[in-house]
Amino acid sequence: MQIKNEFDLLISATLDGYAVRLVSSPRGSLPAQPFAHPWAGVELDSVIAQLIQHDEHGAGRRQGTVKKLGGQLYDSLFRGELRVSLARCRDEAARQGLPLRIKLRLHEVPDLARLPWEFLYDASRDAFLALDDQTPLIYDLELAEAVNPIAVTPPLHILSVISNPAELGLALDVESEWDNLQSSLSDLVRLRQVTIERLAEPSLAALQRTLSREAIHIFNFIGHGQFAESDTDVSGGQGLLIFQDALGGAEPVEAERLGRLLHNARSLRLAVLNTCEGARTNHTDPFSGVAQTLLRQGLPAVIAMQFPITDQAALTFSHEFYASLADGHPVDRALTSARIAMYAQHFSSEWGAPRLFMRTADGHLWLSPEPELKPGKAMSAKTSDPARDAFESDTARRSPATNIPFPLTSFVGRTRELVDIQNRLSQIRLLTLVGPGGCGKTRLAQHAAHQLIDRYPDGVWYINLATVTDSQLVTRTVAAVLGVKEQVGLSLNETLVAFLHTKQMLLFVDNCEHLIRSSATLLTTLLEAAPWIDVLVATRENLHVPGETVLPVHPLALPDEKTTLDPDTVAQSEAIQLFIERARMVDPTFELTLTDLKIITRVCRHLDGLPLAIELAAARLRHMSLTEMASRIEDRFRLLTGGIRVSQPYHQTLRAAIDWSFDLLSAQERQFLTQLSVFAGPFTIQAMESVCVVDDLDQLDLLSQLVDKSLVQVDRLAGEQRRYHLLETLRQYAGEKLLAARESLPTQERHATYYLSVAEEAATQMGGAQQSEWLSLERIEYENLRAALQWYVDMAGSEHHDHLQLAERGLRMVVALQPFWKIQGFLSEGRDWLACMLSLPGANPTTEIYAQALTGAGELAEVQGDYEDAQGQYQQSLAIMQTLNLPAGIAKTFNHLGNIARHQGDASRAQSYYEESLAIRRKLNDLKGLAATLNGLGNVFWMQGDYPAAQESYEQSLDLVRKLGDNQAVSVSLNNLGNLLVEQGNYGAAHQYLSDGVEIAQSLGDKQGLAYGLGNLGNIDIYLGDLAEARRRHIQSLTLLQELGDQAAMLVSFDAFAQIFRLSGMVGQSVMLFSARESLRTNIGEILHDKQQTEMNEAVGDLQDALGQEAFSTAWEFGQSMSWEDAVACAFGLFPG
Repeated sequence: MQIKNEFDLLISATLDGYAVRLVSSPRGSLPAQPFAHPWAGVELDSVIAQLIQHDEHGAGRRQGTVKKLGGQLYDSLFRGELRVSLARCRDEAARQGLPLRIKLRLHEVPDLARLPWEFLYDASRDAFLALDDQTPLIYDLELAEAVNPIAVTPPLHILSVISNPAELGLALDVESEWDNLQSSLSDLVRLRQVTIERLAEPSLAALQRTLSREAIHIFNFIGHGQFAESDTDVSGGQGLLIFQDALGGAEPVEAERLGRLLHNARSLRLAVLNTCEGARTNHTDPFSGVAQTLLRQGLPAVIAMQFPITDQAALTFSHEFYASLADGHPVDRALTSARIAMYAQHFSSEWGAPRLFMRTADGHLWLSPEPELKPGKAMSAKTSDPARDAFESDTARRSPATNIPFPLTSFVGRTRELVDIQNRLSQIRLLTLVGPGGCGKTRLAQHAAHQLIDRYPDGVWYINLATVTDSQLVTRTVAAVLGVKEQVGLSLNETLVAFLHTKQMLLFVDNCEHLIRSSATLLTTLLEAAPWIDVLVATRENLHVPGETVLPVHPLALPDEKTTLDPDTVAQSEAIQLFIERARMVDPTFELTLTDLKIITRVCRHLDGLPLAIELAAARLRHMSLTEMASRIEDRFRLLTGGIRVSQPYHQTLRAAIDWSFDLLSAQERQFLTQLSVFAGPFTIQAMESVCVVDDLDQLDLLSQLVDKSLVQVDRLAGEQRRYHLLETLRQYAGEKLLAARESLPTQERHATYYLSVAEEAATQMGGAQQSEWLSLERIEYENLRAALQWYVDMAGSEHHDHLQLAERGLRMVVALQPFWKIQGFLSEGRDWLACMLSLPGANPTTEIYAQALTGAGELAEVQGDYEDAQGQYQQSLAIMQTLNLPAGIAKTFNHLGNIARHQGDASRAQSYYEESLAIRRKLNDLKGLAATLNGLGNVFWMQGDYPAAQESYEQSLDLVRKLGDNQAVSVSLNNLGNLLVEQGNYGAAHQYLSDGVEIAQSLGDKQGLAYGLGNLGNIDIYLGDLAEARRRHIQSLTLLQELGDQAAMLVSFDAFAQIFRLSGMVGQSVMLFSARESLRTNIGEILHDKQQTEMNEAVGDLQDALGQEAFSTAWEFGQSMSWEDAVACAFGLFPG
């Protein structure tokens, strides 16, 4: 069957390339002309990568790239007469009001299938062909016969298969994918245009059974695909879809096998494949891919995604595509509608992901009978119903069809939640918004309800139970809002049920947490008796009834703590937006400055992003400045009072909002909540069970109850055990209650004891195979670890505690945490805690733990280049260790003293210390200690110019730490070996060692190791002449070193920047940095060894010759006066040169 308005292009191979021929069009045909696409080989890979990357730089910028590439392909395909013919055909079709289908046929040229045909862009019309509903684009295969449509009575039945075998280890949230698909089709399901079914077991056998017993119209696959080029592979070069077997394992299914199965399902007309490799073919066989094979097996149409798309893009695609199909449009027009919708929502390249393969004559897959009356209209038709008629006069008097109050202030943010509410209420009938007091549940629900009014012919009705105190009055309150009066011979419940039975309305029930049982009972009764009503509930505790969907409402989004205070970036935060908007309401002259933005951000973070607290804080600007208000925010409960007189009483102050929730708790729940206040950060169930004690009650039950009441928040971390936390505002409130109940000290002591055990267990894992996991754990637990440390310090001065025991435990804790502080770069904080514990009244300076703390303090001082302090700490520690005859401690201290001697340029003394340490550690068979000392010896041999000995020491050390699984030490050894190879000019091997070390350091969060590795890689770039890359790496490195306070390493970085400046011709800056380096090096007592000093003198001499004596002296003198901060600014190019 020939379609009149079709522009049929055939591309085929020739002896020297390709040719394109216009087979037919409304204006006839054209002879073949040469075709060569604009990209070759690797360049095509780059083009595809540019097209499929997500929009990190904004839709506008990305769209420019897409247009440029699409235009290049269009210009190479449509040239000369072919371009003229297309333009005339399009103009003629437009005059007739008809679409012009662009059919693209690739005849035995599968290598061209990779080209991004969907992005063909006509710059003269500023239009993508595939985004114009007048030029639908289809990808046609050379198949002999078309497949005719079949008659189908709506709804269209979609079968979804979502497969993600665990063994693949690929990220796919199956339940989220299913929720998203349902959400996108909810309106169509509601109107009975489509039905959707999920294959419970995503196996081929289950699919076969379902297809044999049900009339499935559309097969929708979400999951993973593969493509094997090798003939030895099980697929023989075919595309595969990955189903699951009966045990949940991966079951690769060849496209031919699947195609035979789908072909036997006569009602099936379309497959939609949201999977990798679904549209791909190999370079020799045009039918080797999944989509192509299914088409050849007889399926009329297949849509396959060519690359991954975001969840939001997938939602838009599914909704628009299936809606258009259900309305009777041909599949190509339906796809164009979906692409246009995706494009309209700023998916600047994702709209090009779906590729259509079709073998129907005109794109129609079904012959649809006349549409039936939609349910919404059917329900509007009146039938005789006495129960309803009794209330006709009452309902007629209610206008408009809502009593939802119109707020006096604007609604800020919550865009995602509003969409979520609308989508969910199109699928389910009872939606409960749950969250803590003051989080904005009511306001969100009100705004959503206003948006839903048009969906409910009988109205949207607000039922506020806040002032109702008697559970017997819940039904009466609902009836009063709806204007329902008790009828003779019927109870009020029966009357209400009869009234609602045929109504299509939304009931919005607010503040029912104090009447939770009676509210749940009534709403369940109404939902069961009235099939067309929906219920939206806003409460602090979910109802726990069948059919309820719970949507947690969290505080407003806050800026990422790592985000720079760029006004445009930070102002996108919902919490910041709300504060600024409310501040301008109370003070119209309020002008935002960068300083104000910093203060507002701090205030909003302190208030947990709670809308009520933020609004009350902004209201204070009537009477005080922003700075004054922020200075009082610690005492939030006194500050945030008397804010909003027209609100409910429990929303007029922050304390009243929390009192309302607290007063609804049982005595045991209150006691448990107050004990949870000692947790300064997220906590696990194990921690909770160790710290919280409530007589005769199960802590897990109490925790569950508080979670249900929105007083405890749940942190769902991927791959982690579940953690819980209190909002800081609630934690402060509960802490006051705990203090008043005189339970604070014993609870805090249990907390400190538990986290001491966590720290000590983590310390035993440092340097082992589980080091990374334990470092991650300590990062998560760090606020609690800090709180425990502070408790030991605070209690050490108390009259009611054992000073000796507290000091001993405090010292144990800082010794356990010292490796964490060193690796994570918390050097100054770690030194402060160690100094604090060492100075506690009960700290005994004759004990091993005291000596260990001294050693730990010395290590952190050493890393920061404070060699004098480090040496003093080590010598004190050594004296105690020798008195107590502790060989392991003595060996460790000797090793550290060797480090100090090396830093001070005394290689001979350093070697002596290291050899003493080595001898002891060999006797003890201390492998970890041996590895550290061998590293130190390697450094000394390097200083002495003995490179073979240095390499041997490093390699021995690396071998030991690899066997131990000490990844942090592996990173250090790799870094040392890499540096040694740089020194010897072997840059290729050095780069590999250093890159491996950087990767390990990055995975551990080892800032020092990462900084060292990046700096050393930058040095290779200097030697190879890539100064731009060298500067980039050294900026990253110096930024980390400055954050760490690692002054010794900062000096090395200054030297590298001075070299970069020198080689770049920036002689003045180079001289200043060399000078600053020398001055600052002297300040910390570091001495250069002979080779370093020689290199330094040569470089400075060259600079003096280049600059001239007078200019050199001026620059050198300037550098001598620089502080550490000045030198960093100079290195970054921010200091005048």
